[in-house]
Amino acid sequence: MQTFTIVDKYIVLKGTKAAEASFRESLSNLIINKFGIAPYTQSIITEILLFCQNYYIIEFENICTKETSYTFYKQVLWFHEQVTEFRHWRHEQGKKAKIQEATTFLPKGIDNLYISMYRRILKMILEQGCLVNMTTGEAISEKFETRFLPIADKLLFLGEMIFVCSNLIAEQTMIEDAIDISFDDNNLYKFGRRHHYEASFSYVCAEMDKVDFDYIVDGDGSPDFTKKIEQCFGFNYDSMKELLLLIHEENKLNPGDCIAAKKEDFLMAIAKHTEAPTTNLNKFFSGISLNRGNKMGLCELVKKPHSLNRYLYRPLLEWKIDQKEYYVFGMFSWYEAEISLYLNSIPWGKIPLEWEDNLCFKKYKEEKHNSHDKWLDDIVEKDIISAKLMYQRAVKKLVTKEKAYSIIGKDLGEIDFIIISPKIKKIFIAECKHLHGRYDMVNWKNDYQYFTVDEGKNKSYVSRIANKVNWLTANKEILEKHFQYKYKDLGISFEKYKIEGIFIINTPTFFMYNSDFRIHTFDQVKDVIVGKHIDPTLYFSVNINDDEMHYVINYPYFRKPEILYFEDEDDDCEVDKYGDPI
Repeated sequence: MQTFTIVDKYIVLKGTKAAEASFRESLSNLIINKFGIAPYTQSIITEILLFCQNYYIIEFENICTKETSYTFYKQVLWFHEQVTEFRHWRHEQGKKAKIQEATTFLPKGIDNLYISMYRRILKMILEQGCLVNMTTGEAISEKFETRFLPIADKLLFLGEMIFVCSNLIAEQTMIEDAIDISFDDNNLYKFGRRHHYEASFSYVCAEMDKVDFDYIVDGDGSPDFTKKIEQCFGFNYDSMKELLLLIHEENKLNPGDCIAAKKEDFLMAIAKHTEAPTTNLNKFFSGISLNRGNKMGLCELVKKPHSLNRYLYRPLLEWKIDQKEYYVFGMFSWYEAEISLYLNSIPWGKIPLEWEDNLCFKKYKEEKHNSHDKWLDDIVEKDIISAKLMYQRAVKKLVTKEKAYSIIGKDLGEIDFIIISPKIKKIFIAECKHLHGRYDMVNWKNDYQYFTVDEGKNKSYVSRIANKVNWLTANKEILEKHFQYKYKDLGISFEKYKIEGIFIINTPTFFMYNSDFRIHTFDQVKDVIVGKHIDPTLYFSVNINDDEMHYVINYPYFRKPEILYFEDEDDDCEVDKYGDPI
């Protein structure tokens, strides 16, 4: 186990994968016994990945079940607080200095992807603690550290592999012929990506590994959230937080310590400080508490990363310690949960199930849900206006001098923006999609399904925009007359214009690198609509059987290549499907 100190303050662990050898050998034997030796079809590879993920989950859960020391779990909570406090500190520093690189402040050996994975694994361990009957009595000492670190090393490895498997399964869904499983000379399994996908992923990871992307968020989220808790739950939220901070400061936590209080004592202290009925507080805390009753199993957790029944949204851990029920928490985890609720949950119409019967708070949720799409559209409109282009927002019908043509009536739905770009002779049909902030392939797979999967009468985003583009292409003359009438200019002509459908999103998602209909983040809009946006070309070489394969990868970056070979008198040449040398 390696220990890193960031900016001379925050301590982060990094596993050495010393545990990998034994787990990998055991799992390799199980794979061979059940599925035989590679090569495998893609459907069998998906089965193997699910099998591997289940293996790692069982091993992870077994270690946590056997670990009953309260000292162990509070040490994990302390490390989680360290990295969460660093994340908060770095965000504030980045805002001050307008720093955009996620690796800023990180020592060599740690990158943003590791920080993200590390935090998620620590959360998983803490959540498993809700199922454990913990005991006190183990002191934090050199002897404890000697015991703690190898177990933590195993859990970090197993947790990483759980997420590796879930990410590869998600990739299988989104990319054709994506994953390869093979075995080395010792019959140990190896996961890999086929074709040029490794190079494409290197590019995507570099793009995603940027800190503090300027997400479009609710600027009034924090004050509104605080105000509505007071109105709907009947206590002063700021006063309650003051008490929590006071408790935190008075305890002056040493490394490995955390705040823990018996549930009854905790409620009585909050009630006394806020002068609120305990019934009101109980109702509120029920929505932000994680316990053995609402905690998800790990199999469910990796499939539903945006469920509210996670530590990310529920900062009060209910642990049983020496046969008594305790609330255990850390202040920076509390801040993170609070922000996650009002920025990445409530605007999408999601609140804890325990709060759904609070009609006051439910109304607040619905108001935020109804207004949040406007945030993205307003910013996009500002860019269109600054580019001095003709456009129309929220188009429900096309109006000409002669008559009006309803779009809604043609089962096309409202168009967010129609944008006319004379320089590049394009008419953009732009649909704005306000997505959850997502950070991994499983979450991005959820986006992918919204974009691509038709479910009965519920058409995917892609199907809907395709219908709009097709209808407007067939009725370009009506569209032309509409803009002539709107701008009072009969000289407007769309004869040489191409109609193109695009999506505009508030936060990056994986499918934006592989969609037929282009998907752009809001900060790219101005360049896109005036023709300045350029997709990078990627280059990739690999040696296969002493032949060097060269790839030139253009957008879309995750399509199975079609490569032909012909044998020349002098040498072997590789050509694409059109016969051009690669």
